[in-house]
Amino acid sequence: MVGFAIRVELTGGFLFLGVKWMSAAAFPVAFLIFLAPLPDAAVHFLETASVLASADVSAFLFRITGTPLLRDGQVFALPGIVIQVAQECSGINSSWVLFVTSLVASQLFLQSPWRRVILVAFVFPLAIVRNSVRILTIGLLCVHVGPHMIDSFIHHRGGPIFFALSLIPLFLLLVWLRHQER
Repeated sequence: MVGFAIRVELTGGFLFLGVKWMSAAAFPVAFLIFLAPLPDAAVHFLETASVLASADVSAFLFRITGTPLLRDGQVFALPGIVIQVAQECSGINSSWVLFVTSLVASQLFLQSPWRRVILVAFVFPLAIVRNSVRILTIGLLCVHVGPHMIDSFIHHRGGPIFFALSLIPLFLLLVWLRHQER
């Protein structure tokens, strides 16, 4: 029944407003879906996937830096401290904002649908790398400065800093994709 109502509304929109207006309004109208919160099951799935992927990439980054590491799932035993990548460390909120930002930026600055898809899809690995670098940074601070760094500003309030840093590669990719369109 809902599908029928949507078809009637779309048909009425095309009939009374025209194809050109409906095409121009497609993105803003579709964008309204972001007013509704994600279902709890979707949030849980995304958080779990982010935690697991971030733990994997973080372990890789710890190995690259030469930091001794024993890993058991999301628990890392580092010299002098044991840390766990918890659900709260998923970065889901900042990843969601990064995703929405990429949607808006792709709509405003790119013409090619494929380039828009590339920019938006780039958010997924970028979010994992951003989260992993944050885990790495906190872990290295705990190892080299002291275990008290687990309660530092960078751990409890550093999310916006890492979010801002993740905007840099997103912006660089946007500039490159836009340059490729010309």
